[in-house]
Amino acid sequence: MTEGGFTELKDKIISLKHEWSSDYYRSIAEDYLQTTFKVLLKKNVDIDLKKVVACLNYIDLQELVRGIENNGVVYFALPALRFPSFSKVLGKLVINDLSAEDVANWVGTQDKFTLTAQLNLKDKEDSMGSVRVNKQFIVHPDEIKQQLKTGEAFYVSKVKQFEYDKIKVKFT
Repeated sequence: MTEGGFTELKDKIISLKHEWSSDYYRSIAEDYLQTTFKVLLKKNVDIDLKKVVACLNYIDLQELVRGIENNGVVYFALPALRFPSFSKVLGKLVINDLSAEDVANWVGTQDKFTLTAQLNLKDKEDSMGSVRVNKQFIVHPDEIKQQLKTGEAFYVSKVKQFEYDKIKVKFT
């Protein structure tokens, strides 16, 4: 239990049970164990099975968490072959930890022209107008919250050149 990051340690424990009655319960156990290991590693606590079992009590874990500040940005670059169990629940964890607004802010904004016009209803002609440049979310929070369907995700890459796309995810 002394080697590995919080995800690897969680996978070691989860792999001890070969069959689960439900993926739901497995996912809950994975989430809680991963959080437990993350807190223990952040607090530089010597990790052994006895300490992990003690932290399975929510109140004990909560006391450890109180000392940790979490104002960082999360960047995921997960090698799925090294973390097979965690890669299956990564999307769920991201949604639990980040709001749609956080994701939209991270993706960024782009310039967009906004046109305005005043209409003269008597003559049915444009009388005045303006063109302004405004910032607009590249991926709007409402697209994340309301328009994503099961099996869809936004792919965003800021490596080399910026690119994004709405994609279908295949479940295996």
